[in-house]
Amino acid sequence: MTSTLQATYELPFYQDPWRGEQAQAAQAIWDWHLALYEEVVGASNLEEEDFALDAERVRVEMTSGIVDKDAMSRVRAAAESWDLPPELFAMQIEAAHVFSGPAAFSDQAALFSFANRWSVPVGRLLIRLAGSDRDWQVPWVDALSRGYFLLARLLELAKDVSAGRSFFPEDEMRFFEVQLDQLRDGPPSENVRKLLWKQTVRIRDQFAQALPLARELPRGQAASFRRWWLAGLEMLNAIERQKYDLWSGPVLLSRYHRAQVRYQARFGRLTFKSK
Repeated sequence: MTSTLQATYELPFYQDPWRGEQAQAAQAIWDWHLALYEEVVGASNLEEEDFALDAERVRVEMTSGIVDKDAMSRVRAAAESWDLPPELFAMQIEAAHVFSGPAAFSDQAALFSFANRWSVPVGRLLIRLAGSDRDWQVPWVDALSRGYFLLARLLELAKDVSAGRSFFPEDEMRFFEVQLDQLRDGPPSENVRKLLWKQTVRIRDQFAQALPLARELPRGQAASFRRWWLAGLEMLNAIERQKYDLWSGPVLLSRYHRAQVRYQARFGRLTFKSK
């Protein structure tokens, strides 16, 4: 099962800002994404060709032999009601094979290419649901989706590494002289800390690129964006406060820091400070 942390931080806008039929559609989009993940993670009986064939089924008739039937039925109804492109679901099917076994990415471009097929389609579906998918807004949504995806993978680091999956660019691992086995448990060495620091910088950069959405989204979605954007940055601060030790226990925000996020989201001014 996908952990609460991943479900919360991979892309959190599936529940908070929606009302009525929009809320049902947003929940269906997210439930489908999670059902796909849960079906394929560690699924040794599926080959990459199986995912390609299933993606084509989704493109043509919005049916799937991989995803749970109930989740597929609900998202098909949402797609019909809100004119959601089947291609954005098919892309996720094609990308999902990465979670069926070991995975590695040669550089940042390869890592982003995967995120663009796995988490970015979810962001684009939700922004289309919000009616804010204009051409100039889409790159901001894409950056936000990549940022939350990478944050979720940091929070799930031990689980990914135990399955042989690394969401760090291999060229950076070589530069910092870090082997995958060194990421299996803590405490982190100085080189591992440097690798994790580099990943947090990458995530902050994606969040910074998404900041214009705060003034572009409808009022309800904008308020949700402010809270979750700040919460994502505060999670990165929490990782840094515990000196990049992602193995001793879950990364959690204290009551004080949660209150700080809520206050700043409501009364503060959104600014970005690089670390």
